[in-house]
Amino acid sequence: MDQFFKLDWIVFTTNAVFDEIKNPSQKEIVLQFVDNGKIQIDSFGNDDFVFRLALDNPGLSSVDCTVIDLAIRKNAILLSSDNSVRKQSQLRNINVHGILWIIKSMVLEGVISSNDGIRNLHEYERINPRTPRKKIKELMNVLTNLEKRVY
Repeated sequence: MDQFFKLDWIVFTTNAVFDEIKNPSQKEIVLQFVDNGKIQIDSFGNDDFVFRLALDNPGLSSVDCTVIDLAIRKNAILLSSDNSVRKQSQLRNINVHGILWIIKSMVLEGVISSNDGIRNLHEYERINPRTPRKKIKELMNVLTNLEKRVY
């Protein structure tokens, strides 16, 4: 997580997302990033929109709907690898990206090396059986070619 926050991005989340963190040590880590301003927790959601979106889209949790609402209100990129969230975001013209885009951004911005990016992709495949394997292989090839260009 430390490496992620080396990116020059403003990161927002919702109270609902924060409340989903059940592991106390993970919650403490996130609170440290909140305290140092790396994460901002937004508590000004549009409850009516969230309720209607959840009602109209049974594949979305109410927490999912809060981040879609946040992205709309902030005119922000939504970071999610959840397929239902991605589809609903795209229907609303929200720019949405997942973990592959984040890893690629970290490499391109010099936060991590290409080799570290490839290791992260292997780890992502290991812990998530639903990973888009073809896209991962394509990104690994891109990162391998980037590593070869470094002198």
